[in-house]
Amino acid sequence: MPRVNDMKRILAAVCALLLAGRSRAAADVWDVASPGGDNDGGSHNELSHDAMQVHDLAALPGPVADEDWYRLMMGRASSYEVVLDGFSGELSLATTVDLVDGSGATIATAKPSGGGLAKTLAFENTNTVTSFGEFLRVHGAECGTACDANDQYTIRFRETTYAIPRFNNSGSQRTLLLLQAPHPVAVPSVSGHIYFWSTTGAGTTGPLAVQTFTLDSQASMVIDTSTIPGLAGQAGSITISHDGPYGVLAGKAVAVEPATGFTFDSPMEPRP
Repeated sequence: MPRVNDMKRILAAVCALLLAGRSRAAADVWDVASPGGDNDGGSHNELSHDAMQVHDLAALPGPVADEDWYRLMMGRASSYEVVLDGFSGELSLATTVDLVDGSGATIATAKPSGGGLAKTLAFENTNTVTSFGEFLRVHGAECGTACDANDQYTIRFRETTYAIPRFNNSGSQRTLLLLQAPHPVAVPSVSGHIYFWSTTGAGTTGPLAVQTFTLDSQASMVIDTSTIPGLAGQAGSITISHDGPYGVLAGKAVAVEPATGFTFDSPMEPRP
């Protein structure tokens, strides 16, 4: 026959399991938070670089199928990627993430990131002003109004903009920009924008020049920046936005001194 202390330990373990079960059944804190919640453009849940959150699509009272909205701040001349993975329960291929405006109008929709349920969406803010008006919306669970707290997913958000600290086309130097798309990706090519900034930054005039590019997967290109209108005699820095996943590009800027044969490399780095 179990001793009293053993019975207490067994009872405590059972209570802990019951409480854990209740915790798993509870709705997302973002769904029930007051005021608002995360079910529309009033969401207070803002994603920043390298954010990772676990959410569910448990049906709301009514019942009403759940949607999760995430507020964004997109910096000028920058790019971003959202990844939806870690699906559980009755989430399906129909579960997706959209980039939407404040009214819910769709701007872009995620694509499969592989052969499973995971989705990815990459996008740019090509304006030279910061944007606060867009949201990410997760919706479309197969279980609909029957979803519960076991129907979970993980959302990850990263800025994908690259930075190069120096280019120099002044004096006797000229800078070559080398770009490569070394990694095979689900999309056949990566496109984007190269922004050349003066040493004082954007100021009131924006970038010195903007160059578009498209690279097929595992292709490379070399750009002589001294031939780009507006960059002769200029020096400064470079940023690169694109429509591919985080880390999809490799590259560097090489300032060449023809008289001496010296070269000065500036690496291209993603935001850490």
